[in-house]
Amino acid sequence: MDFDSLRDAKTALGTAAVMVMDKSTDVVKAIARLSKFYKHESCGQCTPCREGTGWLMNIMDRMVEGRAEKKEIDMLEEISRQIEGHTICA
Repeated sequence: MDFDSLRDAKTALGTAAVMVMDKSTDVVKAIARLSKFYKHESCGQCTPCREGTGWLMNIMDRMVEGRAEKKEIDMLEEISRQIEGHTICA
């Protein structure tokens, strides 16, 4: 696993942190928790991040609660793409 091979797979290491979870981890809850972290840690300087992290967090909260709609899965990727490369730090 290196930056070039991950880039070629259209993914990335981001901050180069790796999280290890066992099979008992609820991945949706884990992603929801990460979205809350990024919403909280956003400096708010860039509109895509300031607004996008809130949208991501809200969608993930609905997923955890079982209230999300199927179309919101695609919205997660669309919102993420609007953030990536359009902010000062990402």
